[in-house]
Amino acid sequence: MPTSIPQPVWSTREKALVFACLLLMGMVMWRSSLAMSPTYDEPAHIVSGMAYWQMHDTRLFPEHPPLAKMVAAAPVVLFAPRPDYSTNTFCGRAPCEWIFPQQYLSQTKDPARILALARWPMILVTLILGAMVYRVSRRLFGQAGATLSLLTYASSPFFLGYGALAITDILLAVFCLSSCEALANFDEATGMRSTCQFSAACTAACLTKFSAGLMLSVYLVTCVWKLRQNPSQTSIHKIATRFLLMVILTVSGITLFYVFFCDHTSSAVLLKERADSFQQSPHLAAWGRQVATWLDGHATIGKIINPLALYVIGLVCFFAWFDLPGYVLGTFHTSGVWYYFPTVFLFKTTPMFLLLLVVAALLWLQRKRNRNPLSEEPSVDGHERNLKSVLVMTLLVFTASSMASNINLGIRHFSVPILILHVLVGAVVPWISEVAVARSHSVLRIFWITVLVGATLTGVSAFPNYIAYFNFLRGDVPLQDIVNDSNLDWGQSLPAIEQFRAEHGITHLYVNSATMTEPNLYIQGAKPWICGEPVPKDAEWLAVSANYLTQGQPNCNYLFRLPFSIIGQGTTYIFQVRNRIQP
Repeated sequence: MPTSIPQPVWSTREKALVFACLLLMGMVMWRSSLAMSPTYDEPAHIVSGMAYWQMHDTRLFPEHPPLAKMVAAAPVVLFAPRPDYSTNTFCGRAPCEWIFPQQYLSQTKDPARILALARWPMILVTLILGAMVYRVSRRLFGQAGATLSLLTYASSPFFLGYGALAITDILLAVFCLSSCEALANFDEATGMRSTCQFSAACTAACLTKFSAGLMLSVYLVTCVWKLRQNPSQTSIHKIATRFLLMVILTVSGITLFYVFFCDHTSSAVLLKERADSFQQSPHLAAWGRQVATWLDGHATIGKIINPLALYVIGLVCFFAWFDLPGYVLGTFHTSGVWYYFPTVFLFKTTPMFLLLLVVAALLWLQRKRNRNPLSEEPSVDGHERNLKSVLVMTLLVFTASSMASNINLGIRHFSVPILILHVLVGAVVPWISEVAVARSHSVLRIFWITVLVGATLTGVSAFPNYIAYFNFLRGDVPLQDIVNDSNLDWGQSLPAIEQFRAEHGITHLYVNSATMTEPNLYIQGAKPWICGEPVPKDAEWLAVSANYLTQGQPNCNYLFRLPFSIIGQGTTYIFQVRNRIQP
């Protein structure tokens, strides 16, 4: 049975440090979230979550499972008006998941309050994840290493920006990290308990995002690694049996969740309505109609399998939109490219964290070269070694999957690898102490000062638009010509446009933002417009998302013939119309 090194008891000072760090992070996230309008996906997430609670209906936005949407929508259900579910835009057709939420925001006339209610629980989730990062890193690298992991996490523009949004990616990271901890605890003495813990965490992850199914792959990869390391302690039969049990438990948990919260949706009706949206895959659309017809003709069977069928339909909807091309390094790609996520990570990660990763890699190589094969560290055997292995396997599986996927829409889809790197970077502190034994005190003092200064500078300079953060490696290249979409402008800059309008006394403003939210909900007198269309005759100013001003085609770069200002940390260009120009 694996043994673990006893961990020091948390002191009052240590608890206060962690609490203060996370409290400051929460305050910064909350303040920055108030400066952001709804991002593109948030209204659909929030209102579909309300439909789960109030109607037990999953017809809106089935491409994402219910859990994260329900977490975000919980306070909105309690303290905001109820949507009008009797309208014909509350349906299972693809456009409805965008139209119905926008109608609700327009009817309430107070989208900022709805958004604030929905973002509170997501900020809390991000803070809980921060505490988990500290706990796991502490278990592996001690208090000093955990402190480094927490500081880099709390000052990361990725978590400060996306952590406040009502989306699925951060909650997915929470449950994936929980799955890693449960998987690391597998041994013969606690086999069933660990299996149940892993299945529970995996169930929650799969109810958050469909890509969470990769955790089952992590289990298989980890088992193969253990089998090669010590064939006498396990067998293929045990691995297969436990894997089958985990699949059964996970599927059962998903089914029960859908029984309780999605029982008012017919899988046959949803599949019929959704089949029309599978334009990218005519064969899939035809298959969907055939299955829907079969379910209609076998009502009893359809009712029995309805909960699980709804989940599978959501998975089918997800794969129907799996080929979503993106823009990277000046080129629009018709399908995903393997270097998209490495590129985004390189340009949107803080220089301090990139440097820490380089230092960690160099120290790891040196330790590997100097290690005496006859000597072992105290933690070579035990849960710590298992946990390190599971984290590395999860990092490799999710990174490989992201690079192989055709969804090139934003670094937020890379949340699990980013999280694990923030845990593992804690190894730098004890490794530095090993290398610089004689001068470790002075070296670590310089190290901590550098880390604190770097974290502070990043947090202050990127505030409040952390989503649009890019590091100095971009040089003089416009942000939108590196990567765009949810990496830059995701519709969050409407308040910045309103501030510019008020400062300049603008009356005739047309807006083309990367959001479906009506601009006049945030910008007084603003009118929607698409920059590929002729400039309106009464336009005096034009606010255009940077996403539409790339060097790659198609674009609206004809507007650069007009005087312009850049606001929202590079997310939006404001053009002054002094002469008539057309596309």
